Amino acid sequence: MKLNFFGFNINIDKKKANHSFNNINDIATNDKYNYYIADIMQTIFTGDPYPGSFGLTKDYVFVDYYTLRIRSVQLFKENPYARGIFERLLENEINSGLSLEANPISLYTHLEEEETSEWIQKVETDFKIWAETPELCDYYKQKTFAQLQNALRFTSLVSGDCLVVLRINPQSKTPQIQLIDGSNIQTPLGYECRKGNTIRNGIEYDSLGRQVAYYVRQVCFNESNFENNILNYKRVPAFGEKSGRRIAWLVYGNNTRLLNNDRGEPILSHVLYMLKDLDRYKDAEMRAAVINGMLPLFIKKSEGLGSGGLEYGAIRKKTIEVGDADGEKRQLTITSNLPGTIFNELNAGEEPISFNTQRPNVNFASFQDAIIDTIASSIGLPPEILRLKFQNNFSASRQANNEFSVYLQKRNYLFAQEFLQKIYEEKIITAVLNGDLEAKELYQAIINNDIKTIKAWTKASWSGISRPSVDIQKDVNAMATALEYAIVTRDYACDRIMGKKFADVARELKKEKELMEKLGISSKDLETVSGIPIIDDDSAKDDNDDEDENNLNNKKQ
Repeated sequence: MKLNFFGFNINIDKKKANHSFNNINDIATNDKYNYYIADIMQTIFTGDPYPGSFGLTKDYVFVDYYTLRIRSVQLFKENPYARGIFERLLENEINSGLSLEANPISLYTHLEEEETSEWIQKVETDFKIWAETPELCDYYKQKTFAQLQNALRFTSLVSGDCLVVLRINPQSKTPQIQLIDGSNIQTPLGYECRKGNTIRNGIEYDSLGRQVAYYVRQVCFNESNFENNILNYKRVPAFGEKSGRRIAWLVYGNNTRLLNNDRGEPILSHVLYMLKDLDRYKDAEMRAAVINGMLPLFIKKSEGLGSGGLEYGAIRKKTIEVGDADGEKRQLTITSNLPGTIFNELNAGEEPISFNTQRPNVNFASFQDAIIDTIASSIGLPPEILRLKFQNNFSASRQANNEFSVYLQKRNYLFAQEFLQKIYEEKIITAVLNGDLEAKELYQAIINNDIKTIKAWTKASWSGISRPSVDIQKDVNAMATALEYAIVTRDYACDRIMGKKFADVARELKKEKELMEKLGISSKDLETVSGIPIIDDDSAKDDNDDEDENNLNNKKQ
């Protein structure tokens, strides 16, 4: 006999099991099968301190991704709070695009230090030219690489995920990026996949559970005849058939996914209702304030009395018919007035009463902030960053900034691994195979599919924007002290404070110094505290030698 308890199937042998019991105690005293069932029924933990306290239990194996996406898009279009969250994330995470810092491992590349520097400079320059040219990097030839980063991150945040497809430009033989909204990745109706494979939510899996292909919905749109519009699906393989390299993959907007979830959920999927209700509350309070302003006062009067005329400012009158409580009809006169109207013919017993509904609610702002703080913490953002309100002291604002830096560090790393690094590796591989970059060892590694060597040559880091300091003087002093005690490198200091590499800063300073010397301009770094120009040791030695030689000649004369 098979019993089902809480989703588990339990087989019970009728011959061994004795089911003649009258109460729970009888179950426990019978054979081991009955004892096992009784143990499950009495001691299983469901999270309820008492029955029903948790509420409705949901199974998230089946997720309605379609509804979540269209609701997320709707909030972005209509909800100012949701739009603000998306804009804040994009401004800080991507901004003008994450920049490449090539860092090959010399242990595997076998390059000398000077050769490594030349390789880095050539690779970064070549990648920068490619990234800033839409005709080279974008499949649709419209966006730069930085703009593609923004489009990818925005789409993955709103829709939950975005499909990246690598194409090869037939003219330049360089990779081009095609972005496809995750809402177009769907399972075709009635489609039978390859033997042993399965399709879930538009993704094809092999027998080992690895993603091998994606199904993209395509609509053949015919404006002249809507009945002939056809809905087709195109299978996009995840790996190249000849090269075996990755050519298509999904980038997720929210990385806190369960392992058995195929697709990504919009980052605001868990707070959709909160944002919608908060917007409704805001609209209700705004409408109440408008109505309150439209009805400044009314006339309080006794039965049978009627007010007289108005003075100073009546500009329009209108009479309408209304019904009283007893069902009789009466005429009501509505007068539009200019500011400064005076009532001068009120009858006895009449008095003007201010119309005050106590709206908007004085607690609206604090309630709104509380909800926004909850939403901010749920997506990992400090509330001060999301609301752009820094009303606390320096230490509190600095800590909020530090917490957001931790979030950005993690987010930049994930985005680099999911998208940027894969694009960079493919760009280097195609450049070496096409002969645009000369690296014999890397070429052999590509031919032999030596993944370790390829990764060593294409190792890189990606840096985002340098966020403005709360107090730059304190930060510079702290970094100068760290440099003095050899705790950090100059490259780290330049990156944290100015968002630049030390080598770039040094080259720019050298050019500026040469230009200033040519023009006869001195700066504070070339002067003492008293403003006296600083003479380097070589110049001072040359001047002293000239002076000694002049003195010797004078003595001879």
